[in-house]
Amino acid sequence: MKCDEFVKMNEQGAGHWWYKARRELLSGQIERLPRGLKNLKILDLASACGDNFSACSGYGETYGIDISLQSVRYCKEKNIKTIVQGDAQTLPFKSGSYDIVLALDVFEHLKDDVACLKEITRVLKKGGRLIFNTPACKSLYSYHDRAFEHVRRYGAGELRKKAALAELKIVFMTHWSFFIFPAIYVVRKFFSRSGKNGEKILSDFYREINPALEKFLSILLKIETISIKKNITFPFGVSLFGVAQKNLS
Repeated sequence: MKCDEFVKMNEQGAGHWWYKARRELLSGQIERLPRGLKNLKILDLASACGDNFSACSGYGETYGIDISLQSVRYCKEKNIKTIVQGDAQTLPFKSGSYDIVLALDVFEHLKDDVACLKEITRVLKKGGRLIFNTPACKSLYSYHDRAFEHVRRYGAGELRKKAALAELKIVFMTHWSFFIFPAIYVVRKFFSRSGKNGEKILSDFYREINPALEKFLSILLKIETISIKKNITFPFGVSLFGVAQKNLS
């Protein structure tokens, strides 16, 4: 990820309406765990600014890894000590070490996403779970993806096939950012911030949004997160969110 995007992510913090909704989805899956499970080992891939750690508190200890030294520095500034620098495609952890792996907007950054999935399978315990989020709709690829240095966006079928290659079974998956998808599509296709004339390519997180509109967007995503917690799925959207499980045998 480009330095500018890390800076903006850290400035906006945990309160940004989109990141807040993504953590709601994560929390919804964590809350589904049996109530007696309190000593889990959780690995957060590409921890970025460390804002996923709070969603996992109370279930055990969360560890993080990110290839960026800037990310590691941001996390340590927030007193997150269980983070190391490393590559998600070659994880420096023992096999069968973790109950849960989080990969929230990770795969799209990697040239070899299947290698990462296989590494996730390796470090998961038997029956362990991967909770993932990734950009959806290949035709939506735009300046926003280039700003984040995304290699690709995903279709649901492609993600299922790649998970299967890594011996992971997707047990739940849905699109989200469903209600705002038409507006996002129009903005990214017809109001491109392409970096012409030397202009920096910046993501949509740099767009100034009216507070009333931001509140409205938050409400729309809240409706979606509540629906997804009830196992309601959406046929299309800006992102794909889901859970995969490692074979028990």
